[in-house]
Amino acid sequence: MYTREQLRNKYSLSKKQFELRVSTGQFTQIARNMYLKNPATPAALVHALAESETPAVFTAKTAMELHQEQQLTFPIHVRVPETMRKRETPYLRTYPKREAPHKQIKTVPVARPAVAALDAHKASETSPEVAEFLRISYGGRIGKEKLAQDLGELSRVPDSFKEFLKTIRLGADSKLERQFHHALEGRGLKFENNVLIEGIMWDFQHTTERKLLIEIGAYDFHRETSTNLGWQNYIRDVWKANWAQLNGYTVLQFTAKCVDIELGRCLDAVEEALQQRRGGGRRLAWPEPWKWHRGLREDHYHLW
Repeated sequence: MYTREQLRNKYSLSKKQFELRVSTGQFTQIARNMYLKNPATPAALVHALAESETPAVFTAKTAMELHQEQQLTFPIHVRVPETMRKRETPYLRTYPKREAPHKQIKTVPVARPAVAALDAHKASETSPEVAEFLRISYGGRIGKEKLAQDLGELSRVPDSFKEFLKTIRLGADSKLERQFHHALEGRGLKFENNVLIEGIMWDFQHTTERKLLIEIGAYDFHRETSTNLGWQNYIRDVWKANWAQLNGYTVLQFTAKCVDIELGRCLDAVEEALQQRRGGGRRLAWPEPWKWHRGLREDHYHLW
């Protein structure tokens, strides 16, 4: 990356000679007083910005392309220090922001997927592409926890992006959650999906009784404590539940097997919890689960 003065000095060019080289395509003006020698490709601009003295983190569409090892395209999107001016040209779009969580991809600083998606969403990039990028980036058993952790490092997450997250199925059990959400709606129970509350991601939150939460478990036994990751998942789940309890929330937890073979009972529990949160309705008499849950009865082992 060069300034006008640097190029003129490097090649001993007069003002007229310099302008001629720009007009004939030997130099490309990226933005005001920012030039590249041709060929000015997206990859060349990314590496030039990465090697410049100005701190830069690639974000939005550019970060999405780098994370997914796709071909880079113009304009290049980059976060720069708050003190710098905003630039928007066919080649470059800058975002004067505070420093955000990022990682190195082939020596290039790239915003974490959550930050890249946030900037892409704010820049009005195609929402389906951003949603698919988040689904890929935060799939797996702890996908939602990773997303919450990345967003938690930001000073603020806009409400519009939180609403956008509610439209996306994330994590290992997206199909299961869709099934359960459909069943909730069939009972007239209105819940939002993928809700971020003080840096913690929850599967479902009631639309009006905001302190009623639901968590759906995976088929995989993710609390296997024979590994460090298993212990971390277990600790995370325990303290997530503790946090909710200490802050006055009601959290219902259902396993994938519960949703599969005892869906009606799960919905009954949600209805009763909602009544209790609202201070009305009679309390149902719930017998011990091994007396009614088919997944716990020896004569129903074939269901496993």
